[in-house]
This record gives sequence, structure tokens and C-alpha cells, in this order.
Amino acid sequence: MPFLRFRLNVVGRINIEEVAPMFTRLLELLKKAGSGIRKREASTSDQSEKPNAPDELPKQLLSALGGQDNVLNLDACTTRLRVRVAENGQVNKERLRQLGALGVWEMDHDEVHVLLGARSDAIKSQMQAIVAHSALNEDSFSVQTAHQQVIPTDQAEGEMIVSPVDGELLDLSSVPDSFFSRRMIGDGFAVLPSSGRILSPVGGTVLTVFPGKHAVGILSEAGIEILVHIGVNTVKLKGQGFNVCVAEGDRVAPGQPILEVDLEDVKQHAASIITPVVFMNLPREAAVQLLKPGTVRAGEPSIIVIMAKGSQIFK
Repeated sequence: MPFLRFRLNVVGRINIEEVAPMFTRLLELLKKAGSGIRKREASTSDQSEKPNAPDELPKQLLSALGGQDNVLNLDACTTRLRVRVAENGQVNKERLRQLGALGVWEMDHDEVHVLLGARSDAIKSQMQAIVAHSALNEDSFSVQTAHQQVIPTDQAEGEMIVSPVDGELLDLSSVPDSFFSRRMIGDGFAVLPSSGRILSPVGGTVLTVFPGKHAVGILSEAGIEILVHIGVNTVKLKGQGFNVCVAEGDRVAPGQPILEVDLEDVKQHAASIITPVVFMNLPREAAVQLLKPGTVRAGEPSIIVIMAKGSQIFK
């Protein structure tokens, strides 16, 4: 960088006309230097932490889990992979995060949970196919990808949310599963159901019906991504006690039936029937407030409000 010399006039002031071009040149040099740094950073970041093709992701996840020989069992619930491994030390947590995992937890000496969002079950199927030495076929394995955009408050304002079931309205922290109670995938509320008729809490489009029939993802009219999850660890029931009333792509209205549940059967086989309802892409500053904790009726409006920076954005 050239050395800048300032010539002072007789009264000790800087000669602006002479200095200005020098500063212009200095700014140009700084911009070029910054551009070079950004190019180098982009080049480094482009070298590939994430797979380019969708069918590469399950392969690379398997590799990060220590390879096929280290994976003893694969399962998934609504938002995460549950993997039993031979050796925890073979699991590369940093690589799993680079591949898109929002969290990686060692739940036991031989069990690892990998938080991947709504696509977890589809990715599990792909990984199982690889382990079984079957060729991946994009037509056979559709990966559900959760929307990651944050919804502008002016789009969501005024959208109606109703109780999805008869029962007791609870704070999300009451759910006996830390992934929900600690709001790892989003804020929301919960209901301890007293009937097995589950309704859509909003109007919108069915985004995902999970294979275990225990959960439904809905994209509301304003773009809110909502997960209705019946009970805790109900994925293990493999559909027993559940009947789905909708299909992916269906339009639903607030209060429209989406699931039927045999509560007595599920109570006997699941850890809990508390049903979390999670808003997965709220603005970062938004928080859910219960308006009437206690008994609610299915389809009842005005049970919660969602606030952001002191303003109501959902009702």
C-alpha cells in the first residue's frame, strides 16, 4: 500500500484537494483487499462440507456415524435419528453438524440422537436401504425437507389457531421429552388429550404425514410450519392405535379432523399421550403464551397468543 503524505499549508491545515484523491485510492485498495479475502473465504467454504446431491446425504451421515459396521440399529422419530452404535467414539459429531444436524446427543453409552428436522424419517429409510445394500432410487425415496425461512410478522398476523383436541392445555415444558420441553425445534404448546379425535390447529396444507401415523406436519396459509405430535415415543408403535384422516398435499381448515387415536391403546404402550404442537419457523424473538391453561375443547379458538417484540402476531 503506498505511503500517504499530507502536505500542510502555512496555517497548518490539510490541503484537502491534494489529500482527497489519495483517500479515494486508499479506499479502492481496501475494497480490493476485502474482495480478495471474501473470495478466499468463499473458496474455502465451497470446498465441501455438505454433499451436492440429495442421495449423497444419507451416505455421508452413515460415514459420520462411524460407517455401516458401527451402526447397529437405525430408527427415527418425527425430528431426529435414533442410532444405536457399536462405539460412540467412532461418531464424528462435528461432521454430522456440517451435514446439517441441528444437534447431536449421546443419550446412552451406545445410543446417539441426530436432530435433522422433518426429513429424519425419510433419511432413515435411505440409510437403511444403503445398509441393506440396495440401490438408492430417487423416485422411491422422497426426502421431506422442512422449510427454514422465518415468517415475516405481517404475513402471519391474524392467523387463527384452535385447540387440536379436547383436554388440558399445558406449557410445552410439561412434555416429558427434552426435545420438545426445551424447545429445541421450536416454541409451542401441549395438550393432554381426553378424546382421540385430533383436529388441524390451523388452515393450510398437509406437509407431512409420518409413516408411524403419530404425527402430521402442516404448512399454514401464512407459511407457519406446524408439527402436531401425538404422545411421546409413539413412533415405536409403528401406527398401532392411529388412523390418519388426511394425506400429504391435502388442504385443511382450522378444526378439520386429521387423526383418530385409540387413546387407551396408546396409553398402554407409549411413554405419554401428552401432545405437543410446535411452531417450527417462528421469528427468533417470538414466544407462545397460553391464554387459558386448563380445560379446552377441540376446535376452541383463542387458547394461545404468540408475541414478538410486544406485538401480537398470531391469535
